[in-house]
Amino acid sequence: MAGKGNIFTRELKFFGFVFVFSMAMFSFFRFLFFIVYNADFDSVPVVEILSGFIHGMRFDAAISAMGLTAILVLSCLPFINRFRLFRWLWIIAAHVVIIVFFLLLTADLQYFQHARKRLGYEAFAYLDSAFLPILKTAVIEKPHYLILTLLFLAVFIGLARLVVKKLKLTRFEPLPLKTYLLVYLVLVPLLAILGRGGLQRVPLRTADSFISTYNAVNILTVNSPHLAFRSLGKTRRVDLMDSERARQVSLGLLGIEDNNIIDPAYPIFIKKTRETDTIVPYNVVIILMESWTGKFVGPDGDRLGVTPIFNRLADSGLFFNRFFATGFRSTSGLFSTLTGIPDQVGVPVMRRAELMDNFGSLSNLLKKQNYRNIFVHGGLLDFDNLENMLVHEKFDLIIGKNELKDCGGPERTWGYDDEYAFMRAHEEFNRLDGQPFFGMIFSVTNHAPYKLPDESFAIFDEQDHPEYAFLNAYRYSDWALGEFFKMAEKADYFKNTIFIITGDHTHHGGQLDIFENQHIPFLLYAPGIIEPGIKATISSQVDILPTVAGLLNLPYRAALGRDLLSLGENDGFALWISGQGIGWAENDYIAFMGLDNKRPLVYDFINRDYSDNLALRDTVLADSIRMKADALYQLSADLLRYNKIIPAEYISF
Repeated sequence: MAGKGNIFTRELKFFGFVFVFSMAMFSFFRFLFFIVYNADFDSVPVVEILSGFIHGMRFDAAISAMGLTAILVLSCLPFINRFRLFRWLWIIAAHVVIIVFFLLLTADLQYFQHARKRLGYEAFAYLDSAFLPILKTAVIEKPHYLILTLLFLAVFIGLARLVVKKLKLTRFEPLPLKTYLLVYLVLVPLLAILGRGGLQRVPLRTADSFISTYNAVNILTVNSPHLAFRSLGKTRRVDLMDSERARQVSLGLLGIEDNNIIDPAYPIFIKKTRETDTIVPYNVVIILMESWTGKFVGPDGDRLGVTPIFNRLADSGLFFNRFFATGFRSTSGLFSTLTGIPDQVGVPVMRRAELMDNFGSLSNLLKKQNYRNIFVHGGLLDFDNLENMLVHEKFDLIIGKNELKDCGGPERTWGYDDEYAFMRAHEEFNRLDGQPFFGMIFSVTNHAPYKLPDESFAIFDEQDHPEYAFLNAYRYSDWALGEFFKMAEKADYFKNTIFIITGDHTHHGGQLDIFENQHIPFLLYAPGIIEPGIKATISSQVDILPTVAGLLNLPYRAALGRDLLSLGENDGFALWISGQGIGWAENDYIAFMGLDNKRPLVYDFINRDYSDNLALRDTVLADSIRMKADALYQLSADLLRYNKIIPAEYISF
């Protein structure tokens, strides 16, 4: 009879088993993450590592509570639980939650190897046609992961069936009153507190994982399911500071004066101050190289002989050796390079409704000047919503994997090797017969699983460098770049073209420090047009658009960057997104901060000492960096939210 049974019913025992299993699984994967990426913790004190494990349990409890509280409530609903079908509903739901957690944790282990960040919004963003090459790469690189995953699922499902059978969960028995009181007056409120991470004013955030000056510990603390589910709400309104204050600070940083602004509603849309509106109709070719990490390239960086072709070009071009990617993924690099606007934390702009904003992109600005816009990529055009962005940004010719089917090369995981994309781009440029053009080439081969078209490019082995496979693919992409310039230098268009060579992001390898993980090459190559040299101005991909606009004397521009040719070496800065936070560089400092009002982590990247957080003793420096980074990010978020980058009448239709 109800009210006389054991308070700890079969339903509570099942919930307790599932919750404890969930917590144990998170702890196991945290330990596994520590083992797999042990090299990242070589210089970290044991007490700091233990702190990461202990604080990590807070994130584990939060996501376990978020995922399983509904199971407890459903299992203790009166009346409806007498139906066998309904009981199967919450039994199966509990298993699905655990399996989803497991799959996210498993994927995160491999994802971190390439992205050097935990799996967040990407867990949901790539559940479309782009998922196939990602899965294919994962299987090729780590087939044992797939085997272990399938083995775990088989064992877990078998064990779960035994538990359900032993507890006789499908059989209904009325619950005693004291069980209802325990569930709804004690356990559900307790789980709600666990789900928000405690009784503090603000629910547990990813920024709360910043518990140590050792970034490896901060990365260890958080878990990917919590990060992924928290990322679902990251497109909400950004409120880092008052919008008017953000505008004032940002315009000061960008050197935009009121008399340059055409319409106050569009604060970064400006008209140049030169005497003539006559443009210089140079062709522009931007070559965006997949995963070109700055550490291994350039006149002052290539110690291993990875990029001899690029180094030769750099000798005749203007090379920037403190240039930063605006994010961790290709989507951020592509978007920022083309539009001059930084990407946003969480879901990237290329996957948001804001992609339909009016951008003063290079393709839009040059289309207005009767340029022909051409984009060539060896990979999928529907990856990261790329083709939709290119159409929106007025590209006349868009070439991807499907358009390269007759190129003569084999199709690989991510598409066709770089040499074929470069060859096709040259053919398209060469047939324009004098019409000015804007070309954008996005390479693909230097991406995991780093398959080479020919073993002659395998100049490194495991004894030479732990990342030998990446370096060999890097060497191939440099060779392919050289083959392109062999063709281009013989073409009529060469002498009137400004070539820009940069990376989309770094490869995020385990051997990179904080500076190196964001540092990419940037070369302006135009013999006879741009004076060669090396420049140490801190800069990023958002500076490309205004720099090109300055070289071509374009009458209008709208970007959150600056013309690098007009800046001194000490006048630069760079903003980028870093996981669920933002990064900043200026002078000799590099900083990281969450989207909150806490002081950032600030380091001296010249000395490469990332154990000394300068913000602890120089609060003026820390607060200054925080203000500037917040202002620029806030302004970018406001401009995107309200579509106030450039008026529609200045867009080519």
